[in-house]
Amino acid sequence: MVTAQRITDTDWYIAVAGVRDASIISVDRTLEEIRDIAGDAIFQLFDAEKVAGSRHLIHAAINAVKALETGAAVSKSLDVETLLYASCHDQISKAFQVMGLKDGVMSVAVIVLAKKMGEVIEKAEQIAEKLGDMDDSVLELFPLKYEALKKAYEVTEEAITIMGTEPYDSLTSLIIEKGSLLPLRK
Repeated sequence: MVTAQRITDTDWYIAVAGVRDASIISVDRTLEEIRDIAGDAIFQLFDAEKVAGSRHLIHAAINAVKALETGAAVSKSLDVETLLYASCHDQISKAFQVMGLKDGVMSVAVIVLAKKMGEVIEKAEQIAEKLGDMDDSVLELFPLKYEALKKAYEVTEEAITIMGTEPYDSLTSLIIEKGSLLPLRK
């Protein structure tokens, strides 16, 4: 199932979907095939193992749109800027290293941005179906993923405890906050 919403105070809509067992024979070839499907829509693909739920990606996209609109963006493209905010890194190569696709079978998170709600949902579904089995559960946290994300995003258990909410929600919120603070690192 695709999660979709309008980005407030913009002309953009965003959709997020998860894909289980995507067979990535060649990252470059896969991206080329997905570009054909996406058409004018903007997309980004992520290693779902590095995603702390759909909220993580939605906030990354919102921050990316706002950064481009205000001139605070690190990159010149919405897809790359979204990757930067999601990865919490201001270096494109590091962001791809952390969250990018790799050759092999993997779970993938799909994000699509477009100017029409119908288009964003349709393109997200088409891209997800092309990649493998649409399954949003690959975006969710579970104990091993929780521990891996804490390490990957350098979030301490102490910070999670201080949040005072359910640990998975706290981790997601802290990752979102870390990404949101990206412009301050310039």
